[in-house]
Amino acid sequence: MFLISFTIQKIKTAIHHCLPIRTKCAKIIPMRYYSFRVTEDESGERLDSYLAELLPFSRSFIAASIKRGRALLDGAMVKPAHRLDEGQLVEIYIEPPVEPVLSPSPILLDIIFEDEDLIVVNKKAGISVHPGAGDEKDTLISAVLYHTKIQTQSGWPLRPGIVHRLDKDTSGVMVVAKSEIAYQSLIVQFGERQVAKEYLAICQGILPQDRGIIDLPIGRNRRHRQLMAVYPGASKPAITEYQVQQFFPPGATLVLARPKTGRTHQIRVHLAHIGYPLLGDKQYGGSTKLIGRQALHAQYLAFLHPRSSLKVEFRAPLPEDISSLINLLSEEK
Repeated sequence: MFLISFTIQKIKTAIHHCLPIRTKCAKIIPMRYYSFRVTEDESGERLDSYLAELLPFSRSFIAASIKRGRALLDGAMVKPAHRLDEGQLVEIYIEPPVEPVLSPSPILLDIIFEDEDLIVVNKKAGISVHPGAGDEKDTLISAVLYHTKIQTQSGWPLRPGIVHRLDKDTSGVMVVAKSEIAYQSLIVQFGERQVAKEYLAICQGILPQDRGIIDLPIGRNRRHRQLMAVYPGASKPAITEYQVQQFFPPGATLVLARPKTGRTHQIRVHLAHIGYPLLGDKQYGGSTKLIGRQALHAQYLAFLHPRSSLKVEFRAPLPEDISSLINLLSEEK
């Protein structure tokens, strides 16, 4: 009992004084300190799941850190599966894993626009935006760094200038901040839903209505943490407006989607949840017979330029695979 109390006190001292934790071998382990206050929407979540959504580490890595006694909930050690209550203070000290090295890569960029503050590109499908699990090089940000300098001081080191993301297999228009003024402005605009976004998607089945609004909260899938799902309660609000552009007799619909929030996989999850998954989206139940990736393309992006405050608009033409899919579906009867 004395040993447990001593360990808790040692971690508390390290946390409150932002000091590294010293092991029995007197080796000092560099630690990163994080603290969060649980909100009403987050109440009921598991501790490890909660931290995995807030921190750039996997759930398994965070769970292992919690088991090693490096997390406190209102000053007490708990298990990774402990359910949180509103208002609780979560503190964790993490020994960061070895991170991939971000280096420029000579990947061809399809540049739509560029000035001293921004670079807007038409991202091709199959390329990740930044390094992550399994994607440590040849990312979009590596290509941008090869092409130009990014002079932002904020954000994660492996994601310089990144203010929003597209899924690896989603194509289309995307902006990267080159200057600090651009980064701060765009972070606010995206966070306050001041950015207009339009996507073209081809979903499986014939939508019963020409237009609609899907207002369903989205959170991490409780069984498959790499996926998202519609959950009530602790999940985050998510709103997608859609408008049918064309029906295809074989049983598919071309949809113009306007996400009003920016949840991970939002359009894919929303359409799959109401029974119309995107063609090619095997993760959410879409058929892969006609296309090998989700039929989703970000065609339009508009925001206020960070320096001039004038509205700027950018479009990315449909890629060949989605254009070919539309032609194929139009010819079938």
